[in-house]
Amino acid sequence: MNNGTNKTVFEYWVRRGLSRTILVFLLIFFALPLILVSCFSYKELSVNLHKSAVNTVLDTLGFQEENLKRWFETRLNDLDRHSKSGHYISFMKKINADFKVSDLGLERYIGTQSWNRIVATYGPVISPLVNSYDYKDIILVDKVGDVLFSSSSGAVLGKNIFNGLHTDSLLGKSCWSALKSGQSSFSGLPKYGDEDSSNMAFFVKSIINQAGDVIGLIALQVSRDQINYITQPSVANRDLELLSGANLSSEHDFLQNSSEPQTYVDGQGNLVLGAYRSISIAGVKWGIICQIPLDSVYQPAEIAKYIFITTIMFTALLIAMSTFVFTHRVVKPIEELIGVVDKIGSCKFDNNVDISSDTELGELGGSIAKMQQSSAHL
Repeated sequence: MNNGTNKTVFEYWVRRGLSRTILVFLLIFFALPLILVSCFSYKELSVNLHKSAVNTVLDTLGFQEENLKRWFETRLNDLDRHSKSGHYISFMKKINADFKVSDLGLERYIGTQSWNRIVATYGPVISPLVNSYDYKDIILVDKVGDVLFSSSSGAVLGKNIFNGLHTDSLLGKSCWSALKSGQSSFSGLPKYGDEDSSNMAFFVKSIINQAGDVIGLIALQVSRDQINYITQPSVANRDLELLSGANLSSEHDFLQNSSEPQTYVDGQGNLVLGAYRSISIAGVKWGIICQIPLDSVYQPAEIAKYIFITTIMFTALLIAMSTFVFTHRVVKPIEELIGVVDKIGSCKFDNNVDISSDTELGELGGSIAKMQQSSAHL
């Protein structure tokens, strides 16, 4: 029995010899370059994906900033036009004068015959404007904060927003700011008593008569959903998320100190890449954040990594199998020849050399067979 028959597969590969030399050579020559190229490609792909995500976030943020500015600018221009409209000036003067001569309290005055007559005269012109511009409400307030008209008959109608429960409301504060400054004011997201008031925002400006005197305030009410909606059509990548205004939380504060996108954990526990942009709307700071989950950013790189790993493992397995087949056909005859030579050295000539090959191994086997025959006759 020859030397190779008692060796385990493990011993076959780990022992020093031709098999391991060929295997190590092929792994170094073929597998190692593949591993290095795969690692380099994976790193480059990850870096490029990160750069692309940063550019996408910044470009989207910049585009959305302009989009929001245009939207708010349109509303502020519309507010300015309404505040200077002769219709609103006449309406405000008429209802204000009628309220004063009625000698009634605010809540009692709302709904009186004279109030209904004035509203019936001026109100029909306002309702189409509400529908055309998708406002939720148009509110008229006198200089002392009495809400004398609401196109939707909202909860603030007949209330004073400078006193009582509405004193500290964002609506009350924005009306007070507009009254004092004479400029347009944006309320942010007010809460003024309605059950869904947290979804509303107001643009407020003073109504000034021909003599230049402030006779009241006009407030245009829009919903938070309208503001959030305008951020969505511009986002082509569905993985991107845009946050604005009151949707921002304390977790985003650190972004305000950085002009570059940062990696952080969002409120849902996801690792995201995000950037912050601040804009000013009628004196109110309005923040916009664009963020994208890092999982979606690096997903192509992760797919590539699994492809690289699979390719490397398949290549290594193919090399091992090819080496095993090749070396088995070469090493086995050599081991047989070694056994014959060992026996010749021990003066035993009973083993036949049976190697039928046209290669150098066949020639070597023939030479050893002749040497064996010569030695046997000595």
